[in-house]
Amino acid sequence: MTVKNAEKKNTETPQAQVFYPSQENPKAQSESFSDEEGIKAAKKASSPSEEELIQMILQMRIRPVLQSHGGDISFVGFKDGIVSVKLLGACDGCPHALETIKNNVEGFLKVLLPGVKSVRDISNDGENN
Repeated sequence: MTVKNAEKKNTETPQAQVFYPSQENPKAQSESFSDEEGIKAAKKASSPSEEELIQMILQMRIRPVLQSHGGDISFVGFKDGIVSVKLLGACDGCPHALETIKNNVEGFLKVLLPGVKSVRDISNDGENN
């Protein structure tokens, strides 16, 4: 028995279509970015800060893994290349917490963001346990 495919499948890789505002109205773009400050402001508004990127990575990649084991992580701050976090839930006080911070969280962030030098868990800072 022979079956013929009536429709021809498109095997080409789809191409992303990029829209440039200047294609629609070139004059409007040149007016809105006529000075250097406008260009700097537009670049800053369109790209997240390193701190925002860290928070996004923690939220989208790290937290789901920790939550699947009953733990969690909270972003505290980022200064001088050091990311401060708090381990929560099952991760707080876990004997493998340091390993998780150094090998998983720090390793992952360093690969993606060269500005990250280290990650520090401040969960027990200042506590008398």
